[in-house]
Amino acid sequence: MNYSFWMAQFNSLLLGYDLMGYAWNKVSHLFANKTHLCIINLKERLILTKRDNGLVAKYLQIVKEVANELVITNSPISDHDLIIHASKSPISFEEHHDKLVNFEQSLKKGRVIVN
Repeated sequence: MNYSFWMAQFNSLLLGYDLMGYAWNKVSHLFANKTHLCIINLKERLILTKRDNGLVAKYLQIVKEVANELVITNSPISDHDLIIHASKSPISFEEHHDKLVNFEQSLKKGRVIVN
C-alpha cells in the first residue's frame, strides 16, 4: 500500500468522524511536552557544564553548542546569560571567549603564575 493512498484514507476517516482536531491536539501536546523536556535538559546541561582542567576552547564550544540547540527549540539564551556561566563581567560571549583563550595560551607558555 502506498503512503499517499493510506494518508488520504486516514484523513477521510478523521474528517468523517470529526477527529482531526482531536488528533492534532494530541500530537501537538505530545511534541510540546517532549520539546519542553528537551529545553529543561539543555538548560540543566548548560548549568552543570564545568571547565574543570579542560581546555577553555573546548568548554566554551560545549556551552555554545548547547546554546545553539536551545535556539533550535525556539528557546534562545542571551549572550548575557551565557556569560553568567563563566563570570559576572558585562562583555559579549565572543570577547569573553577570546580573553579566556588568550589567558590559557599564556599559561601554557609559562608567562602567568597561578596559585
